[in-house]
Amino acid sequence: MSQNLWVLIGKGIAKKIHCCFAVFILLAFVGAAHAAGYTCSSSKKFTSCNTGYYISNCPTSSSSWTGQTISSSALTTGNSCKSCPSGYSCSGGLVCPRKSTITIRLNKNGGSGYIGTGTAMVGGTSAATITCTAGAACALPEWSSDVSASAKNTNITNGSKVFVGWATTSTATAGSFTIKSTTDRTLYAVWKTPTCSATNGSCAITTASSNRPTAKITCSTGYSQSGGSNTTTSFTVYGTAGATSVSGSCAAKCNRITLNVTQNGGEYSDPSSTSLALYKKTGSTAWYRNSSCTAVNATKQIIPVKDNATFAGFYDTSAASGGTQFINSSGTLLAQGTVTGRHCMRNMNVIRDTRELERVFQVNVTP
Repeated sequence: MSQNLWVLIGKGIAKKIHCCFAVFILLAFVGAAHAAGYTCSSSKKFTSCNTGYYISNCPTSSSSWTGQTISSSALTTGNSCKSCPSGYSCSGGLVCPRKSTITIRLNKNGGSGYIGTGTAMVGGTSAATITCTAGAACALPEWSSDVSASAKNTNITNGSKVFVGWATTSTATAGSFTIKSTTDRTLYAVWKTPTCSATNGSCAITTASSNRPTAKITCSTGYSQSGGSNTTTSFTVYGTAGATSVSGSCAAKCNRITLNVTQNGGEYSDPSSTSLALYKKTGSTAWYRNSSCTAVNATKQIIPVKDNATFAGFYDTSAASGGTQFINSSGTLLAQGTVTGRHCMRNMNVIRDTRELERVFQVNVTP
């Protein structure tokens, strides 16, 4: 075989080896590219990364990584796909890394008490921290009287104010019990000063009880907590937990009115009867015959008698003029005779004695 033939054969083998080597290099590059999450366009610009990697066009500082997506217009030639760092999650594509978990710092914002974080309890006025999954809804501590380290709850208090949740600012007026964030955050307890209202009385907000708005109710004159014969005129009311208002009411008292015939020298036809008790509710025109003001009385009462005098009615004063007439000369109970605080528990006096007519009782006695 000639030397030329061997040369030709050698050149052919060399070409094959070169070709195979080129193919090998190409396959190795493609394999490495896929292993690194690369998807390379014809412009030598990486436009996407596999899961577990992130595009190098993301911000350089990890503090700016929030899982944001990079615009394709921001991609540069020569960029790369980088392996996801520890403590972060990378979904691939053009999405930047984000923390796998975030830390939420809970500032009590003037309150004190315990916060259960799920792993510990933090008391006093100190802030507590909880760990949440980044980008997912995370439950924040709610108020509970039974705080434990294993649960996310709290029993913080702040005088008369009510705890209504957590917010991103210390001056917020509304709060929430969930958060969804991709970065570490500081949240502040939100406190609301409740309002109160009272019917037939006044109210004043006092120290909250078990995160319930609490108020002291003081009844107006002639009213009590449950009305009727009840005599409690000052009591405490509670709203529901977390509510921002509370209310209370007082009911009309049942007032005893004594028809006193001996006050001005008269008597009933039955000598043993020197007085008769009836009842009226505060502000009411109805008459009752029992101390709870539930049994309506008859419309007539026994008319007292007195020598040389004519019965003129029962008034809330023994003087000849002034006062309010509650029963007329016929013994009829008058509707217009309403009881007020000034008249409560007062005696009704019969007008009598013609000898005193000229001096005292001329207005109220029929000659």
